[in-house]
Amino acid sequence: MSLTPRSFDRLLEALDSDRERAGQSYVQIRRKLVKFFEWHGCACPDDLADRTIDRVCRKVEEGQTIRAAEPSAYFHGVARNILREHWVENRKEAAMLRGFAPVAEEAASRQSEAAVSESFDADRRLRCLQGCLQTLFPESRDLILRYYEGPSEARIGNRRALSEFLGIPLNALRIRSYRLRARLESCVEKCLKEKGREMDTDLSHKKGRD
Repeated sequence: MSLTPRSFDRLLEALDSDRERAGQSYVQIRRKLVKFFEWHGCACPDDLADRTIDRVCRKVEEGQTIRAAEPSAYFHGVARNILREHWVENRKEAAMLRGFAPVAEEAASRQSEAAVSESFDADRRLRCLQGCLQTLFPESRDLILRYYEGPSEARIGNRRALSEFLGIPLNALRIRSYRLRARLESCVEKCLKEKGREMDTDLSHKKGRD
């Protein structure tokens, strides 16, 4: 299920009936999530905080209710699951790197079919993203690109500078960029599905000619 602007709007509605208070609550929760992942020594706390919010958005969109008296407690529970998943991913990556050494020479001499497929999928996703970016107004396109540019450790300073440049509070910038990202993710997923159907149609026609 892809994240949509509507799912984020429903999250805000779940946090507070007043739009302004909901936005303030969202910003406070995200700040706590970043500190939570920083405290646990994660290299990309901002990305993991966003992943946590994505997960909660999807739960709300699927009909779950944030029942905790303090909403941040609900997010904290989801963040703990995200943290466990993060460490599992890190262990798998470390194991993969350890196992890579004996076959490095062979892997360098030939590219596997799976690698070719993965490269093709990445290229197709990039082309979809480029097309979806063009559907945004120039100002929105520039905002989302600048919001996510640079390495994770430099983004906090970059985003603060961006909010000052645009003359808007940092919390307003975060909410605006989150909605744009949700719109782009929805657009990219739709594009990938369409391209997949086109590929199936082309293959079917080719087999018919053969």
